[in-house]
Amino acid sequence: PTLSSTTVRPTTNTPTSTPTLSSTTFIPTTNTDAETSAIPTLSPTSSCTKELEEEMNNPLIVLCIGDSITAGSGSECPEDDCTDERFGDSNGRGGAYSMPANLAIYLARGASDDGSPISDTERTALYENSYVLYKNEDEIDRTLPDDDDHVSVFSVDPNKAVVYNLGQSGRTLTESDKQYKEYWKYDFVVGTGTFTQLVRADGTTTESLPSNWNTAIVALGTNDATLEELTESSYNEAMTELLALISETTSVVEPAIFLSTTPPRDAVGVANEKWDPWNYDVIMNQLPSWIRDYTQMYALGLVDYATLLMAGFIDQDLDTENIYLSDGLHPNNVGYDLMAAEVARNVFLQRQEKYQPCSR
Repeated sequence: PTLSSTTVRPTTNTPTSTPTLSSTTFIPTTNTDAETSAIPTLSPTSSCTKELEEEMNNPLIVLCIGDSITAGSGSECPEDDCTDERFGDSNGRGGAYSMPANLAIYLARGASDDGSPISDTERTALYENSYVLYKNEDEIDRTLPDDDDHVSVFSVDPNKAVVYNLGQSGRTLTESDKQYKEYWKYDFVVGTGTFTQLVRADGTTTESLPSNWNTAIVALGTNDATLEELTESSYNEAMTELLALISETTSVVEPAIFLSTTPPRDAVGVANEKWDPWNYDVIMNQLPSWIRDYTQMYALGLVDYATLLMAGFIDQDLDTENIYLSDGLHPNNVGYDLMAAEVARNVFLQRQEKYQPCSR
């Protein structure tokens, strides 16, 4: 399926008031039995400040943190130049049709996006303003980089939005003794992590992740569904540790952090033995419920991929193929486009709620 100018993107139910983070460092308790007062108050800002008003005028600098679904596995790139050093391998992982790439386009449109399909002009602007940062300078095939070796940086207009694709295939949130590597230990150890020293393709410019990022989209859990020992408690504990690490990497007083629910599996995924280790009930029911509860408990933003992509089941029959998935587990181009539009919608709603002008 393809999006047309008359396509109406499915939207999720969102709270009438979008929650935001407080100015305090995010280190919530994970003890659900503790007194309510032990959970920090993360309420929207009630009055304007000069800093908040200035932040509203700053570009959106977005970190997309996750596994292969963030990286873009399952997307397909029809243009030959998608295989160059800016966009990842020929399967589009980290590439120009991933959720973070599409997100850069939608954010550049602004809050008044009319919902029209992404144009060739916008895609060309994305190509012209995007680049890749490598984690090291040695022995990397820079024509077809693996998503573990690079970070794709996407933008249509750097004065409006810059999106960092930090998706890493196979990452889990919780600790695992399997082949999957838990994300927060391997990539977000502050000061020593693999995202702290990055180099441009030509080796002339060394960069690090921006210390002034103001928005983070965290999408982790799909690979955790392979772990027999996974519980809501272990998931929440690991998420709290990751968010504490993330909060230390920005100078922005009140960064916006969104968690996304896990996309669904379909009949193709159930029939594919490759995906047998991925627990169907955990992906379809438990993880989405846990993530929704967590965002409500700590007043974080929610992007509900699970509900969004459920619309891809024909006649809402979960035993059929989902038209928004490529292989039964990863989204396809249309799925990633829908996800990016939904992320952008939630980001702009949050900013409109949070940043009120000091003068009317």
